[in-house]
Amino acid sequence: MRADQQLRILLRGDMTGFVLSLLVLFVGLAALAVHLLRLKSKDRTLLWFGLFVFLYGLRSLGRHTIVRALFDAPAEFWRYLDSVISDVIITPALLFFEDIYGSGWKSSLQWLLVAQAVWGVAGIVTDLARHDPGGTADPSNLLIGMLPLLLIVGHVRGYRPPRSSWAAIIFGGFSVFLVTVIVDHLRDAGLTPWQLRIEPFGFVTNLACLGYVAVKHFVTNEQQLVAIDEEMRSAARIQASILPGSVPRVTGLNIAVRYKPMTAVAGDFYDFLVTPAGIGILVADVTGHGVPAALVASMVKVAVASQAEYADDPARVISALNQMICRQAQGQLTTAGYLFLEPERGRALYAAAGHPPLLIWRKSGHALRELTENGLLMGVRAAEQYVNMPIGLQPGDRLLLYTDGVLEASNDSQELFGEERLAGFVAAQEDLPADAFAGALVRGLAAWSGSAAGSQQTDDITLVVVDVCETPGSSNGPRPPSKGSFERAAG
Repeated sequence: MRADQQLRILLRGDMTGFVLSLLVLFVGLAALAVHLLRLKSKDRTLLWFGLFVFLYGLRSLGRHTIVRALFDAPAEFWRYLDSVISDVIITPALLFFEDIYGSGWKSSLQWLLVAQAVWGVAGIVTDLARHDPGGTADPSNLLIGMLPLLLIVGHVRGYRPPRSSWAAIIFGGFSVFLVTVIVDHLRDAGLTPWQLRIEPFGFVTNLACLGYVAVKHFVTNEQQLVAIDEEMRSAARIQASILPGSVPRVTGLNIAVRYKPMTAVAGDFYDFLVTPAGIGILVADVTGHGVPAALVASMVKVAVASQAEYADDPARVISALNQMICRQAQGQLTTAGYLFLEPERGRALYAAAGHPPLLIWRKSGHALRELTENGLLMGVRAAEQYVNMPIGLQPGDRLLLYTDGVLEASNDSQELFGEERLAGFVAAQEDLPADAFAGALVRGLAAWSGSAAGSQQTDDITLVVVDVCETPGSSNGPRPPSKGSFERAAG
């Protein structure tokens, strides 16, 4: 018989199974590709499904004469390939099943997973040591024998999977597959009158059921993520609405603000209380990030508004906020700094609760003063007392209120921006107007931490810059560069 005739006979007898195996392989690869496109998702359903289907398709292809004829590999290679896949393929199958069904009664499914994995590894090692691929019993025998028993026992003992409707589909597909496997085992023992292997058709039925569940599970999770994302957008809009819509205009002061949350919602907060005598500025930072911190920040907003009557007494404002947090948000620690300025009288008062130091740049003497006096963080003791620190204001002074996201911005070497760099930046950029200074500082932090190049910002950043206007006779022109002096004041 000619070679081309032999090839046609070979293809005719093997083509159906070959195409079916190739289709299964591509389904597994497609599932893996979709999972890789969603690496940020914690859902691993498609990963386990894709691995299981891919391995099954690869093993099935390796058993076809067409594939063995196309690839010039020793017969022992195909035996080892079949044996290794048979030893490991049940692991992703059980991981997929566990994602859908849960751990089972008393974590019985996890115990089965561990036992199967140990059996599979031991089988691979034993086969390699004996140079006898396939010599160890197939681990799937454990699955076929134990899984139905564990499911029945779990059901009797009251265990119910998280998604019972999905479990019914999985059980239906698995039952069909199990019947075909048993029938093929009877065929191999010579107990059936036909020679056709029906396991591949049972697997395709099981594959369709598993694929439906995997896709449904994936789509459901995606819908939940979309819903959460929309809720976060709404939360961000609501939080933005509670922040001041604009910076108040106060005679004798230039004020600039920068607010840069790490996520859609933030625990940082700032607000203004304007009185006929001056303006109060609050900067607060709720510990943590995201929605819980944002909720507490919203509560701080309401509490601050209720203190408008006492806006000129920072210590009283901080005390009232502390009492509210201790009463309404127990365990949610918050730092805050409150500054009340009276530019016409040339003075200010400041009180703080565990907040980063207030910086005062004296342009007249090129010196930086750092107010480190702080009370206890808010949210620890409701009876905590805070004190006012008096500050004399001079024309050309610059005051900087900020949250710890400024100091704790870190670079690739995990080096913090820190107090010394911030002090040097304040001195180096003394001639910039308040708004330009605030923008330059935020850009400098982004460059330092790499967020300007797309790296993830690690904390919320809020800063308020206040410039005391210089007298009409003073010079507003540029000064020679000066490193300035640095002084820490505790009160």
